Amino acid sequence: MPWVVFEKYDSNGVLAPRKKGQFPEEAIGSIQAFPNVPMENVGNIKTIQQYIRRYRPENAQAVREQFDSLTGIMQVCKDNDIQLILVSMPLSKTNIELLPDGFYSRYNSRLQQLCAHAKVPLFDLSNSYQADEVYTDTVHLKPEVSQQFLAKLVNAISKKDFVASLGTSRLSASNPPKQSL
Repeated sequence: MPWVVFEKYDSNGVLAPRKKGQFPEEAIGSIQAFPNVPMENVGNIKTIQQYIRRYRPENAQAVREQFDSLTGIMQVCKDNDIQLILVSMPLSKTNIELLPDGFYSRYNSRLQQLCAHAKVPLFDLSNSYQADEVYTDTVHLKPEVSQQFLAKLVNAISKKDFVASLGTSRLSASNPPKQSL
């Protein structure tokens, strides 16, 4: 059964203490998503401010903690025979430009290396959907675009030989798994 992992950062970009359990204390009740209904968002100005606060200047400790958390998740999945699939999400042009010089390429390279080392497939959609007009703010894709994104992802995951190709393979929108005959 898939689940969501929540991370919470304080106003200084420091990873907050985590509580045990599936959801953070803010997630009370059932989380629901409705097709063709955009999620409430805080708008472009607020999301831009959040990106600047999180990434300028680059917070090496926060990046280490994020990768340490991901490594821990990978180990838990391996130990419990859970097949983990990572998706590198798209970023808007605005948000990419807000990142420190070279940060995004270093981040993607480190993520690819970690996934290859752990034999976790990475479906890379990070370079798709960069036009700002496909976002409801600078972070969340518009409903119709998110459906296109989901269709690409489902198509790749549903390929018959996808499970057989798991391991060090790196999947991308331009390099999806080939369908078995």
